[in-house]
Amino acid sequence: MYSIIQAVFSFLCYYFIYINNSYSNYIMALRVHLVLEYLLIAIFLYNILESGKAKTGLLISLPIFLIYNIYDFFSNESMSFSNNPTLIEFLIFIVLIIFYLFEKMKLNQETPAYSSINFWLNVGLFVYFSGNFFYILLVENSANASVAVKNQLIIIYCTITIIKNLILSFAFVKNDIEDSINNKNKFQYPKDLNFDTF
Repeated sequence: MYSIIQAVFSFLCYYFIYINNSYSNYIMALRVHLVLEYLLIAIFLYNILESGKAKTGLLISLPIFLIYNIYDFFSNESMSFSNNPTLIEFLIFIVLIIFYLFEKMKLNQETPAYSSINFWLNVGLFVYFSGNFFYILLVENSANASVAVKNQLIIIYCTITIIKNLILSFAFVKNDIEDSINNKNKFQYPKDLNFDTF
C-alpha cells in the first residue's frame, strides 16, 4: 500500500510540475502525501508495537500532527513548502523505530529478532527516515551552495533511497525464501498413524 501511494504521488508531482505547470497543486499534493505517509506508517507501527504506552502515544500524535500540518499550511505562503512537518514526522518515526527495535531485543524469543520481516522493514524505514532527516537539514543549510555541492546532495539522497529499497526488498525476499525452506523441511505425520499401538 505504501509503495502504491508513493508511486501515485510521484506521478501527481510530476504531472503538476511538468505537464500542468501548477506549483500550488504540487505543494498541495506534497502536503497530502505527508499526512497519508504519516498515517500509513503510524498504522504499521501501531500494529507491531507491544507497549501500550507507545501505542497510546502514537494514537495521540495522529491528530496533533494533522493539526500542526494544517497550521503550518495556513501560516506559510501557499507557494512554499515548509520542511518542518517533514522533519517532525521523521523524528517521531526514528524514535518509534528505535523503541520497536529495543523492544524486540528485550523479548526472549526462540528465533532471533532479525529473522522477522518486521525487523527488516523497520531497519529499511529507519535508514530512510534518518538519512532523509539529515539530507533535509543539509539542503536547508546549503541553499547558496555551489553546483558541485548540490550534485553531492543528490548523490547522497539517491544512495539513501537505493539502500532503503534494497533493505525493504531483502525483507520480502528473505521471508519468501524462509517460508519455502520451512515448508519443504516440515515433517508431517501420516494421517492414519496411531501412536496407541506402540
